[in-house]
Amino acid sequence: MQRYRIEIGRNQGVLPKEIVGAIANEAGIAGKDIGQINLFDDYSSVELPANLGDDLMDILRRIRVRQFALKTRVMEAGEFVDTRPPRRAPPARDGKKPDWKKPAGAKPEWKKRER
Repeated sequence: MQRYRIEIGRNQGVLPKEIVGAIANEAGIAGKDIGQINLFDDYSSVELPANLGDDLMDILRRIRVRQFALKTRVMEAGEFVDTRPPRRAPPARDGKKPDWKKPAGAKPEWKKRER
């Protein structure tokens, strides 16, 4: 997989599913072959298979999403900076499974309705 830059982002109101749909429909790349998409204000990055042919890159440059051309190009080394905070570590467990059972009497007793 290789990271590509597309010139459409949050300021244009684009959603990741719209990018995936456009690439899958117009370029013929399967949705499962499209990797992570990161949206920024003025641009986005998308992971696609490495070494796409010139004809496919030409199609990717001309694809339009929300009336904006994607203008796809390969991202250069160091151009993508992941600004997301790191994920938190899961809470430590003492080797025990959590007790998810409800305490007895937590549910009111069901009463049959008279007709």
